[in-house]
Formats: sequence, structure tokens, C-alpha cells
Amino acid sequence: MDGLIDFFGRLHPLLVHLPIGFLLIGIIIYWWNRISKRQESALLTSPIFLLGAIAAVISCATGYVLSQSSDYDMAIVNGHRNAGLLLALISTLFWWLTKNGRSTMFTAGLSISMLGLLVWTGHQGATLTHGAGFLFRDGSEARSDAIKPIANVNEAMVYADIIQPILHVKCTGCHGPEKQKGKLRLDNRDHILNGGKNGNVLVGGDLEKSEMLNRMLLPPDDDDHMPPKEKGQLSQHQVALIKWWIRKGASFDKKVKDLEPDQSIHAALAALGTTPLDIRPERPLPEVKVADTALISVLRRSGVIVVPIAQGSNYLSANLLNCTHISDTVLQALKGISEQLIWLKAEGPLVNDEFVKQIGTCKKLKRLSLAHATLTEASIKTLQELPALEYLNLFGTSISERHKLSKDFSR
Repeated sequence: MDGLIDFFGRLHPLLVHLPIGFLLIGIIIYWWNRISKRQESALLTSPIFLLGAIAAVISCATGYVLSQSSDYDMAIVNGHRNAGLLLALISTLFWWLTKNGRSTMFTAGLSISMLGLLVWTGHQGATLTHGAGFLFRDGSEARSDAIKPIANVNEAMVYADIIQPILHVKCTGCHGPEKQKGKLRLDNRDHILNGGKNGNVLVGGDLEKSEMLNRMLLPPDDDDHMPPKEKGQLSQHQVALIKWWIRKGASFDKKVKDLEPDQSIHAALAALGTTPLDIRPERPLPEVKVADTALISVLRRSGVIVVPIAQGSNYLSANLLNCTHISDTVLQALKGISEQLIWLKAEGPLVNDEFVKQIGTCKKLKRLSLAHATLTEASIKTLQELPALEYLNLFGTSISERHKLSKDFSR
């Protein structure tokens, strides 16, 4: 029964357009008849106003049910509701007074009152749905998908100058002062930390437990994806900035330079302004001894392509592209060169959870591609424990998109 009542309330945005159409057309015809003095055609407006009055009453009922969700600013809801009730009352009275085709100065005044109420009620409804000032907002005030340029990115406040503008553009239409879906507001620090009806949405330093981010990273067709797919979506840079902010502790009072931005966030930060960034340089790889040539020969005979990552480097890249069978010998050889192995491409159905478990001992891996591997979510823990991993490709695997995208492997 509760589900049926909720469904009835959600019909309000659809049904509310019916009284608008009926009453607006009726008012136009009424004044055309009044000016042209055609009393006989005035009788045609009676059924139009009757339908408008009935639709207004039903819209009031569905609107009341919808308002009980507590997702809206109740002060605006109350004004919208009262204007709607008055419109339903006046439209019913107007129908009763004019059903015989008679027109007086009083009914003319009622028609003007109806028109005014239609505009005012619609304006308040638009405020609830789209935010304050929607009806009269000009192009300069319209929300933009772009963050305003920052004169000095290094000195910018991470939350106030970067994260808050993103949330304002993409999130506060549904989670702001006028409307709070899921009882969640994202327009300032206190409300973000308070969370919503399902609890916390932000946990500094923990990407997996920050539901705000997880919702952004769900596939667009998922019902829980935020923003909804019909709304403007976050860019890759905006997602990267939010992930970086959360991973660094989700501080509300630190500057960009305080969080020591590294190469993983360089492009997203550089897009915010024109000043040079103080980017933490990548640490040079420490020297490592030459890998066992016998183990490399074993791998190459099995079809594994093993090459240095650069001329003169002892660090290695391995590609299982031509490997038709991943034997224990291959696995042991890969583990035997784990000190030198930092790039590994192991794609295709031959690669499984056991393979991932075995290569979990290769702690220096920085890049790992497991596209189209036969994996389950049992491999997630092993992958998360690779301390140096910076790039991970899980395309075409059965590991859920939620885990693929919500884990940040940048260091």
C-alpha cells in the first residue's frame, strides 16, 4: 500500500500540467468570447474549466503525497501547496458561475486571478524542481558545467575553490537548500558531513566507503547513478578531482599545495588555471640487479614477451599475448623476476583468480592489464594489496563496475 501511495505522489509532475493546459486554454477562449460578445460559443468553455478544476484538485492531492517525502524545502512547498489549493478553489467557482455561459465583471476578475495563480504556482514548482530563480534566471546566471578559472591553483582552497563549485553545478539541484533527495544536502561542509537518510556519504581517506563518490561512478543506466543520466554528468577531470580530494582526507580547509598533488592529478588541476603547478616529481626508480636470464628464457619459450621498459633499464615488461598455456612453470618464472617486473599484460580467458593470486607476490607492479580475464570479485583483495600499482585494466571482466571504478590505484 505504501508503494502505491508513493507512486500516486510521483504522478504529480505529470498531472500538474493538465490544469495548466486546460485553464490557460479556457481563459484564452473566455476572453475571446467576452470581447467578441459571442454568448453561444461561451458555453463551450464550461467543459474545459470543469476538466481544469478536476485536474487541479487531483494535482493538489498528488502534490500533498509527494511533499511527505521530506525531500523539499517545506517553506517553498507550503507556498506552492497553498497557491495550488486556491487555484483549484477559484477554478471550481469560476466553472460554477460560468457554466450557463454568463460573464460578469466578477468572473472576469476571477479569470485574471486564475492566470496570476497559474504563473505563481508554476514558478514555485519550478523552484522546487530546478532551484531558486529558475523562471527569471538569465544566461549569465545559468549554471555552467565549467568551474570558474582559478588565478593561482597552488594557493587555491581545495574544497571552497574546486570541490564545492563542482557539487554546486552537478549536485545541489537535487541536494541543496530547496530540494533534498534522500534527505541529503551537499551545499556546505556541515550538511555533507551530516549525510542523508542512509547515513554518511563521505569518509575522508576511504574511497570505498564514500557513497557520494560511489554513486557518481556507477554506470549511467544504474538507477542509483548520480547525477541521473538525464542531468549533466561530471567530466573525467571532475571525478578525478573529487577522488583525489577524498583520498587525501576530504579536508575542508587545506590548499592544493598542502595536499602535495602528484602526476596522477596534474591534468585535472592544470585545467583549472593558467599558473604553473607545484607538482611533486615522480620518484626515480631505484637501481635493481639484472633479472635471471634463465627465467627470462623459460618465459620466452612459453610465448611470453619479456623486454626492458627502456634502453639500459633492468626493469622489465611482460606480455602473455602469445602464451597458449599458463603453466606453473610460467607462474614461478614470473615470481622469480618480481624484483624487475613492473609492467604486466595478462589478458584473455586463460587468466583467472588463481593467476592473480600468484602474481600478488609481484609487489613492484606499477601497470597491470587483465582485460577479458576470467576473474571474479575474489581477486579484488589481492589487487588492492599491490602497493605500487598505478594503472589497472579490468575491461571485459565480470568484476562489477562499482569495484572497477571506485578503487583509486594512483599513489
